[in-house]
Amino acid sequence: MVIAAPVGPIGMICIRKTLELGMQGAVAVGIGAALADSVYGFIAALGVTAISHFLLEKVAIIKVMGGMFLLFLAYKEVRTKPELTAFINQNKELRSLTVEVFLLTLTNPMTILCFIGVFSTIGGGGNSVVELSTIVLGILLGSMTWWLVLGTIVLKFKRKLPEMWINRARFIAAILLSGFGVFAIASGVASN
Repeated sequence: MVIAAPVGPIGMICIRKTLELGMQGAVAVGIGAALADSVYGFIAALGVTAISHFLLEKVAIIKVMGGMFLLFLAYKEVRTKPELTAFINQNKELRSLTVEVFLLTLTNPMTILCFIGVFSTIGGGGNSVVELSTIVLGILLGSMTWWLVLGTIVLKFKRKLPEMWINRARFIAAILLSGFGVFAIASGVASN
């Protein structure tokens, strides 16, 4: 939960999609983020230093790629009009959202650095399949718990917000995603 909790671009997407789609939006975002966190947790728990070093060496490229993806999501956020969709389209949107969040989390340099930092301080990996599985499952459940908690909080506030603010949320989300994207690109270029 510690790695998932800081509010960043994934948090903004979770808030926005929870306002638009309800708890299903929070679950879709949560699954994507939790799966990506689990991938990095698996790598870190294995103690695969070659992959960790590779990711650290390529962090500038990852920042630029992640920033460009955030700008794309911001553009998509402005272009998409919130509307009630048919059940089939909503399921397709939820799957697409899960994949987008998974890819965004994988390219989020803060996620990479957090996992490398956490596992380097505790010595990394598990000694057995059971320990490795427990670490990865703990990361998955902890991350997913955070996204469900955030979705629940957003839904409680949604009931108190006027409809006008819910519609404005996509523009606020687009501005924030653009800001995160520009910052990530600038940070990547500066560190190169």
